Amino acid sequence: MRKSIIFLKFYAISSSLLIALLIFSGFKKSAVNQKFDEITVERINVVEADGSLKMVISNSDRQHNGLINGKEFPDRVRPSGIIFFSEEDEIGGLIFGGDPENGNSLSLTTDKFKNDQVMQLSQSEYNHGEKSSYGLTITERPSNPGLERQIEFFDSLRRANANPDYKTEAKKLFGDQPSVMNRVFLGKSFDDAGGLWLYDRNNKPRLLIYVDADNNPHMEVWNENGEKVKDFIQD
Repeated sequence: MRKSIIFLKFYAISSSLLIALLIFSGFKKSAVNQKFDEITVERINVVEADGSLKMVISNSDRQHNGLINGKEFPDRVRPSGIIFFSEEDEIGGLIFGGDPENGNSLSLTTDKFKNDQVMQLSQSEYNHGEKSSYGLTITERPSNPGLERQIEFFDSLRRANANPDYKTEAKKLFGDQPSVMNRVFLGKSFDDAGGLWLYDRNNKPRLLIYVDADNNPHMEVWNENGEKVKDFIQD
């Protein structure tokens, strides 16, 4: 009789474990590949098999702050969109937004290694969308200091002073070199000109090829002081 009771207990426990295993296996298998007609979320994290983050799709409230050297940036306001990541850094993204007073905005960017954006496809509007600019912008950024050092510097500046003079303070960090060097813009300007604008490494315009708002073509050469030297078409 005692052996029968022991056997029944063993059978009951074994059966329970087997059923639990089958249920768990069923859930696990079904979770690998599921189809949904519609989902509503505030944020989606796309990760590799090892858990490393590769992409975040999010609304503005839950947007990722960004990564550099595996460290997340301090809290900051960021728009809705998609943020891309490499092994330990943010490397670009697609953000968008808009408001009734101005209009729509969109920006697709790629970032320099361990630094900030260097290529941007963008659209900007203001005055209820009456004024707009859109196109491709190419910039250069100095390798030193890196983005992590820049963030630490400006964060400490904000903590120490509610209204810092960023232009003056930036010279302490970057020296005589510009923090951002605008090199190329191809697109439409806010004054309704369409064309190609080329700049030197001091952010001075040097060669402008465009058609203005009155349909007049221009090919302008500018000197290192930011002064127009000649328009080969209009002069």
